[in-house]
Amino acid sequence: MDAKQSYITDYEIFVEDAFVYEIEQLDKDISIAVTEKILEISEDISSTDGEILSFYIIANAKNKEDRYFIIDYINEDSEPIILLYIEEISLDEYLDLMLENQ
Repeated sequence: MDAKQSYITDYEIFVEDAFVYEIEQLDKDISIAVTEKILEISEDISSTDGEILSFYIIANAKNKEDRYFIIDYINEDSEPIILLYIEEISLDEYLDLMLENQ
């Protein structure tokens, strides 16, 4: 990985520049909601065994519509989680992903 990484203090999470760029494009309240949700679920993110996988979240910001995101990541045992990319998706896409992963 040639991209620069940032580190989230107190959590074992690195974020790639592409992820940071996309977060910075979001409304401040939404980016905070996304970050809080990631930190909330970080201990439950499954190991990837060297593969790039994705998880999806709902960002709930006060007085704003829910927003849906898919996040690409790598999570090796005994290593920090690396967040690679985040993309906003529609509610329909989010629901399709939930159904696929049941």
